[in-house]
Amino acid sequence: NPSAPIKFFTGGSAAANERLRITSAGLVGIGDTAPDRALTIFTAQNTTPQIRIGNTDSFFWDIGRENQTTGRLMFIDQGGEKMSLLNNGNLGVGTTTPGALLSVNGTILGQTINTYGTGTSTHAGGINVTSGCYAVGGVCIGGSGTVGSGTAGQLPFYAAGGTTLSASST
Repeated sequence: NPSAPIKFFTGGSAAANERLRITSAGLVGIGDTAPDRALTIFTAQNTTPQIRIGNTDSFFWDIGRENQTTGRLMFIDQGGEKMSLLNNGNLGVGTTTPGALLSVNGTILGQTINTYGTGTSTHAGGINVTSGCYAVGGVCIGGSGTVGSGTAGQLPFYAAGGTTLSASST
């Protein structure tokens, strides 16, 4: 029958033993008896479905979806999880719990970073400008030479709203 699916079973031909199905439309289901995409992969509830790409058990990438707890998409290599995409759209690099659209736990290397609009940010590890300049409102506040409109080697601070600094301020 040309319209019948091709089915693969393990442990007998009972419906509960069906492992893979290819429909007459060419749709493939692994753990899915009614695939509606080119490839669907289902596993038992509360398990972590994963696809492994690699050439040995020592060199691979796994792409998977965490169980029902968070539903995050995980990117894992032999050393552990490297990147997570949450169902709210937050992407974490080096963290499994990104708290913003992009959260990076580690060093970011870039030639140019552009930001637009307003917002707040914390830089607990500091900002290291090795060349060029870090500009706020078009005023250079980093790099080499004279910093902004201040003195060479010092970072200018502009107090606002009654904020004051003393010699002991950190």
